[in-house]
Amino acid sequence: MRQFFHNDIIIGYPDEWRDGSIVILLGQPQGDYSPSITVTRDKLDGPKKPEEYAADQLPALKNEFGIMGYEVSNEGPAKLGENPCFERFHTFTLPETGVKVKQWQVYLCTPKEAITITSSDKVENFEKSLPVFKEAVSQLKLLKT
Repeated sequence: MRQFFHNDIIIGYPDEWRDGSIVILLGQPQGDYSPSITVTRDKLDGPKKPEEYAADQLPALKNEFGIMGYEVSNEGPAKLGENPCFERFHTFTLPETGVKVKQWQVYLCTPKEAITITSSDKVENFEKSLPVFKEAVSQLKLLKT
């Protein structure tokens, strides 16, 4: 049995199971929206480059957010510490509130999984939040398990 670590808890899970956790960190509410950083993991069938994984994700993003005015504003290769990654900036409008959101997604691949870090804020606050997002994301460390 393997161990799953999160903050101050450890729980066991069977070797044949996978970690499908989603970590969501929320900033102070700003009226009808809170900035956030979300970390998701996706099991890979084999090694994949971050740009390949990011390209695989784009159709799903367009499908999910297309009706919300989804637009990619910038994307390309980047580094997270010594790790090659791929970053994408995009925007969309939440239909229930009309809030226009900007996200910075960083895709990082290990031999067995892809990790996506999504930092989100309102478009009008995003540039102010970006240095905080970058500092938080730069502290990512992959522990050997």
